[in-house]
Amino acid sequence: MIQVFHLANMEPVVIVKICCISRNFLTPPPSSGKPPRTAAVTRTLQTKKKKSVGKTEDVLKGGMSLVKKYSQMTEEERKELFKQAFEAKQKLQEKLKEKEKELEKMQHQVSSDQFLVEGEKEALEGKDTVYFTLTAERNHKEGSAEQTHFRLAESQFYRLLSGPNNYTIKKVEYVVNPDLIAKFKQSKEDLKKERGEELSYPVLAFHGTEVKNISKICDTGFRVPGRAGFKHATDTGWYGKGVYFSEYPEYSMHYIRGAEKLLLCQVLPGKVFHCKKLIHGAALSKGHDSHISPDKKELVIFNSHHILPCYVVHYKLSSGEFIYAKTTPGLRKTTKKTRKAGDDDDDDDNDDEEDNNDVDEMSLMYLYSYFNVN
Repeated sequence: MIQVFHLANMEPVVIVKICCISRNFLTPPPSSGKPPRTAAVTRTLQTKKKKSVGKTEDVLKGGMSLVKKYSQMTEEERKELFKQAFEAKQKLQEKLKEKEKELEKMQHQVSSDQFLVEGEKEALEGKDTVYFTLTAERNHKEGSAEQTHFRLAESQFYRLLSGPNNYTIKKVEYVVNPDLIAKFKQSKEDLKKERGEELSYPVLAFHGTEVKNISKICDTGFRVPGRAGFKHATDTGWYGKGVYFSEYPEYSMHYIRGAEKLLLCQVLPGKVFHCKKLIHGAALSKGHDSHISPDKKELVIFNSHHILPCYVVHYKLSSGEFIYAKTTPGLRKTTKKTRKAGDDDDDDDNDDEEDNNDVDEMSLMYLYSYFNVN
């Protein structure tokens, strides 16, 4: 199965899924009485074997059709197919490393006090929460703070989606809350003094909550479970009584079925306690700053000052076509919205409240993605 989706300012991303349903991948299945493969199929396979490593994607582009051909392949042909699949996987890993470096660069840029969107300086000098609405731009503008913020949020969303991508980013709201930013920076400095610089770096992670809660969180910050008047939305906390985040957006989506907004926050994990099992409603482990689930996909933060809401990501299920917002030449693609604490969330979308076939467990799946690396 081949799926193509587009990221802003990037080349198409191709996802290739190879499903092999034999019990033993390197041993031909027992004879089924079916007629031998045709000469045309044989010639096709022989031709593919002669191609260079640089053309391995030609074999992989067979997609789900390979399932039908797999039982007709010889052992040698299967070995060649898997060799090329592993080469493709290695190439993907190299591309992902390059993209990780690009993402780190963008994170460093947006953390700089000099890298500000238009109107952000004034917002930081005020007391109200200000939202800067960002949308996709087709043309890359070197040094554009608006575009870098959008690409950072977008890349973080798409980077760790599991399985086929069925989502499109509609827009991103960049949140500037002077009070929360000041508290977060102070907590970062305190953590640096206590744990050392290496454990003071923030990570970007998603949090799923009801749409009506988003503006309150952005205005006044998160409330850690256990405080007076706090009611946990889903459970007592499988890995501790804290606020749950994940770098994997789909994990956070489980908390907001039907909605189309996710919070993307900077969080300070500090010294992390690795949970080996469920510890329902447990307090923070002594000598640590946060907990992480056994599969390392859920991060639990216990200090509200270690959390900074940065982006509200608006997404929707898509049909595979990416559409850039129309703009007038010469105009910035940023709009600003100021909201005081306690104000209602002015939702101009009115669409947030309502908003793979299974394979054998022996199947082999590879994601073969192409990114535009500058």
